Amino acid sequence: MKDLDTPEGITHGELLETVRAILTGGAETVATALCATIYYLCRSPAVFDKLKAEIRGTFSSYDAINKDSVLKLDYLSAVINESLRIM
Repeated sequence: MKDLDTPEGITHGELLETVRAILTGGAETVATALCATIYYLCRSPAVFDKLKAEIRGTFSSYDAINKDSVLKLDYLSAVINESLRIM
């Protein structure tokens, strides 16, 4: 990932902790869907970049992210729906 350990991306430690959290979930449906979504995003850099731009363009801080505000993200919704469709 080109954004790893850059100001625009996440740190290597954050990535490892995220992977550990996902793997801890085991074969749960949500964990499987999340892993598949991350896999497809990694294989489609243009989609990942567009999604990242939508999220970063919408939220100025972590505190602004909540259930109601996330539901307004059309591209995120499309990414999730497509990921579930192709699983």
